[in-house]
Amino acid sequence: MQKIKSKIKHSPLLGKLYLMTMGLVLKIMQLFIPIDNKKIIFSSFSGRQLSDSPYVIYQQFLQDPDFKDYDMVWAFVEPQNFPKIPPECKVKIDTFSFWKQLLESKFWVSNSSIERLIPTIHGKHIYINTWHGIPLKHLGPDEGNLEFLVKNWFKTVNFDLLYCSGKYDQKIFKHIFPNTQNIQVLGLPRNLELTHQFSETKREKMFHNLNLSLEKETILYAPTFREYSDVNGLNEFALPFSNRFINEITKDFNVLVRGHYFVESLDVENASQRKIINVSDYSNLNDLFQISDIVISDYSSLIFDYSLLNKRIVLYLNDIEEYEKYRGFYLNPKHLDLPKAYNEDELIEKIYSSNDEKAVKTLNIKFNEYFDSNSQYLKKFIINKS
Repeated sequence: MQKIKSKIKHSPLLGKLYLMTMGLVLKIMQLFIPIDNKKIIFSSFSGRQLSDSPYVIYQQFLQDPDFKDYDMVWAFVEPQNFPKIPPECKVKIDTFSFWKQLLESKFWVSNSSIERLIPTIHGKHIYINTWHGIPLKHLGPDEGNLEFLVKNWFKTVNFDLLYCSGKYDQKIFKHIFPNTQNIQVLGLPRNLELTHQFSETKREKMFHNLNLSLEKETILYAPTFREYSDVNGLNEFALPFSNRFINEITKDFNVLVRGHYFVESLDVENASQRKIINVSDYSNLNDLFQISDIVISDYSSLIFDYSLLNKRIVLYLNDIEEYEKYRGFYLNPKHLDLPKAYNEDELIEKIYSSNDEKAVKTLNIKFNEYFDSNSQYLKKFIINKS
């Protein structure tokens, strides 16, 4: 099934056939399915997770008396994996029930595509998108190797409200989403909890559950996705570290590894023997941010989120020439005033020696301009549209 989906996404012919066929079927369904003005459907990372900004918004609405009479439902690829959501409030993506619930819902809240890359069915629905990070690397029309369906989605989709964090990403979003007019500097709702004090009790519990040493500082390695290193379309990723490097670092640090959400298989070559902890399945990335002392990343937008904590950031750019050639950047990480390493020896040196607090503060001030901390804009927006 995954291979069939991949062929449809990549082939212009199959992609156009998919859009025409599904678009027609769904247009017919819209004639018979009335829209519920007080129904909201949520999705995070195309149904893979219960996380990120859509989940924060969902939790806020659950606690807000003004939304007590709203029907709220989640769309998942595998609903059984998310027991936090009651059975009657979740639906399996790509089923008839999913399309029915989507078309019934007046409001769509997502951080990627909720409508399965078929933007023409937007119609009278209100599409709210929080996106999932401040763009560092090329997106949409600027990706030379992007699949047909995804590129068409960027070109065609029209959000009624798109979140951004500042003027930098607002400008990029205007370019990559040319049909979207309402792009508001509201900050990413997922980052609100990073501005609050983290519970020491929760920290100790996480250290215990993850079997981490309280005597060591903690490194979180969180690389971005590399399409060109994907193995046979299986979304696999192998760590770029030798046993020598792992043995050296784990003498003094706990090491956590967090794979990108596209990665289905993270090859850590027996993590327990290599003394590293694979936390790719841990649902709340902010928790991992809070218990870590250093983030090592590369071309991921999470460095902008992490800068809110004013903790150490080290960039490991061991394959930057290949990545730049294949994907490209809006902002080349070489030009960021952060500690950078291009091989394992340099990375070891940066981990043990670098601590540029000024650079991290500058990154935060420049890119995280504003937070709508109580979601007042969104609340008024939805109530006025209901």
